[in-house]
Amino acid sequence: PSRMNIGQVLETHLGWAVQGLGMKIKATDLHIQNVLKEARTDASYWEQIDAIRGLYAEIEELEAKAKEDVTVPHFDIDEKIIDLKSQILGHVESAAQKKLEALGGEARYQELKAIEAKYNALHVEFFDSEEDAPEMDPALVEELEAINKVKNTLNHIESARAKRVEIRQELEGLGYDYETYGMPKPDVAG
Repeated sequence: PSRMNIGQVLETHLGWAVQGLGMKIKATDLHIQNVLKEARTDASYWEQIDAIRGLYAEIEELEAKAKEDVTVPHFDIDEKIIDLKSQILGHVESAAQKKLEALGGEARYQELKAIEAKYNALHVEFFDSEEDAPEMDPALVEELEAINKVKNTLNHIESARAKRVEIRQELEGLGYDYETYGMPKPDVAG
């Protein structure tokens, strides 16, 4: 080490960085493989994708029409786009609800959260000797992670809807005529 020059130090750090990137790429590749494996076994997955793809194509078509002629009011097209985006959100929410029910529903989620809380409490008791602390069954951990993903999706959807209502109420409170002008676009809102 005393004879290492700065180039060798940088070369070593570069090697570590590349190794870290390689590990991230491998994790992403494994995730993609798992999604594709799940898609191969579940036909409804492709039906949902096709439905969403069709809705996005319709949105793109309507957005293109809205850009054609600026002199024509496009509020109807904007409303159609908002409706289509709501339909997409509905498809995603419906798929997430079905997935949650397939995984055992809210009751199973609460049961797994209670088990997790017990193991977390045991880890606090074994703070000084963490390796002696009992571990939660890996199958239960995996099941809880799967349900957590679905719950997070549902929570994000609910949060987005609540935020939209909040924005609308705030705009109406400021005197904005939502019924006439619709939801303002980010580029013109401020």
